Amino acid sequence: MATLSSFLEAARYDLIDYEEGVQFEDRELINYLNRMIKLVDSTLLISRSDLLHGTETGIDTVASQDYVDLTNMNNGYWDSVREVWIGSDKKEPISVPMMYYKRKFLSSDAEPNYFAIEGNRLLFETGADDAHTDLVIHYNKKTRPRQEDYSDTFTVDAANDDIQVSTGSHEFTTGDGIFQVSTSAADLPSGLTASTNYWAIFHADNVADFLLASSLNNALDDSAVTISDAGTGTHTITLTEYTPYNGRYDDFLREMLVMHARGKREGGAGRADAMFQSVFRKRMFEEEVRRGFQEPSYYVDF
Repeated sequence: MATLSSFLEAARYDLIDYEEGVQFEDRELINYLNRMIKLVDSTLLISRSDLLHGTETGIDTVASQDYVDLTNMNNGYWDSVREVWIGSDKKEPISVPMMYYKRKFLSSDAEPNYFAIEGNRLLFETGADDAHTDLVIHYNKKTRPRQEDYSDTFTVDAANDDIQVSTGSHEFTTGDGIFQVSTSAADLPSGLTASTNYWAIFHADNVADFLLASSLNNALDDSAVTISDAGTGTHTITLTEYTPYNGRYDDFLREMLVMHARGKREGGAGRADAMFQSVFRKRMFEEEVRRGFQEPSYYVDF
């Protein structure tokens, strides 16, 4: 994986941005990159790629309530719901009109057997008598927009292993990284080590804080670092922004960024869009098929 700074440096080399003087500011290139990410996201969503697959276990049902609010799932960066499970029972998706039709004829104490999506709400067939704490939602993620390098002071809630940044809010989602922590001539919270790489874990039930994992796989598995005390001194957490999709599409994104930047400068951005539709999207589908994550349209049951 490339860092954002090394990614932009490679793009500038392709743009000959050093030989003729700097023509593109970092902020301008980052803005173009975010546009490219939206295009790539749309293609990966069509192919149901694992790169955009997320699982949420931190959102629970409420007793006698026939919906679950998904506003904060993946910190808001989600596109669509794949599957919903309550315990070992998989709930089937139906349309919103059918959901409303069924509610007219079912008693209020029925267990939810179906779900539908309406805006940011996951609707159940009826309100359940008891709240469920074993709700599991599989969803398609939206990739969080890239930003410039991030740094903030923080405190910890050792009882819950939470990192609480001083600004009080953040845009991080599970798998974001790489983070490193430091402190001012004192002690870091026990469980955290300076000059060590960490990745974020986001929990929808606590949107102001996040947890840290010791590896990307641990972050995706919801396995956080255990923090046993608050430490002393002023603690700082920094992020060197890494490129999305685990670095798999770095070359692809750089080519798109260079074409788009040149097109904007020369007044031909439409050609870059046409190139994405005719060439880049085809290459992406080929890559997903090669990796075995392009789902077949039909199945044969032997």
